[in-house]
Amino acid sequence: MEIKSVTTSPLLSKYLNNGTTDKINITSFGEGASIFYATLKANAILDTDYTVTNGDADSTSVLVANDGANVEIANGKTLKTNTNVGLIATGGARVSGAVPVAENKGTLVSTRTDKGIGIYATYATGKNSGTITMNNKNAVGMLATIGSNLTNTNKIELKGVSSAGIYGENSNLTNSGTASKIIVNKAASAGMYAKMTGASSTAKTSKNEGEIKVIADGDGKSAAMYSRMESGSTAKLTTQNTGTIEVAQTGSAGIFADNQSNGQSEVLNSGLVKMTGIKSVGIIGKKSKVTNSGTGTNGIEISGTGSAGILATDKSEVINSGRIVGDTGEKLVGISVDVDSTAKNTATGTITMNTDSNTGIASKGGEVTNEGEITLKRY
Repeated sequence: MEIKSVTTSPLLSKYLNNGTTDKINITSFGEGASIFYATLKANAILDTDYTVTNGDADSTSVLVANDGANVEIANGKTLKTNTNVGLIATGGARVSGAVPVAENKGTLVSTRTDKGIGIYATYATGKNSGTITMNNKNAVGMLATIGSNLTNTNKIELKGVSSAGIYGENSNLTNSGTASKIIVNKAASAGMYAKMTGASSTAKTSKNEGEIKVIADGDGKSAAMYSRMESGSTAKLTTQNTGTIEVAQTGSAGIFADNQSNGQSEVLNSGLVKMTGIKSVGIIGKKSKVTNSGTGTNGIEISGTGSAGILATDKSEVINSGRIVGDTGEKLVGISVDVDSTAKNTATGTITMNTDSNTGIASKGGEVTNEGEITLKRY
């Protein structure tokens, strides 16, 4: 059903099947099918609970906004769907001159068995102020491409492996406000995944202001925040944490900045990155500038054997003006750099290792400067 130029949304509940003869009854979804399509600044709001169980064809969706339109799940309402995507916003030709928006204010549950997406935005805006739950593998709670903006102010939960809470290509991502939360329950996943390609000439930011929690599972290998600059990228990608990151999975990272380009990758942490899994790293910087300024109860905390606070490789630069603490476990390292990277513990920087067989700063040949305090406690 197409809705055009209607600023006040029709009540979509009156069009959906509820057992009477005058409603739309979706008996089957073909490839690329959607139920509602809004365009030219129209508004389409789902004002009723609705379940889709036959949307398992490719590229299916429930609500689509194009060219300045807005689609929304209303507060207090639930959409449970096995379509490829729940809500879509796509810029199109932008004849209206306005940015399309897809927003969940209620509850969005994806039951698709593989590669489900909660909200998809391209050249558009995606917002979540409700809850998004992705039940299965290879899922994405919110996905963006082509200069879009994604914002989560409430909760996204991932229940399947190889999934991402918020994923953006050449887009801005924000887990916004202290109440925002992303929960990762399975291995090989990311709370936030930012990707830059050579197609973007504009700087982008991936920022966590709330909480990202990665639960212990299987072989781990997850990241609360993962940022990747592809070969050919030239614009700057900033990865910033002012909130709380807690990672319990083995072999995982709190923040991983992976720069494969000649562009600028920067990590800024003034919040808390807490790692409890073994062989894990608070912040990994590859060809990136990493600054930890978290003090007090913030900073970087590691407690799994064989873990590091910050690991820097490939001409990275590390500046610690905050707090790095190793609480339990053995063979912990506060900061580790390779031969081509540098590390500086400034006058306000503290590195404290509270167990045996640990190292404050380790270097494979890269320049190391300590102006602050490094404490190794023996028990």
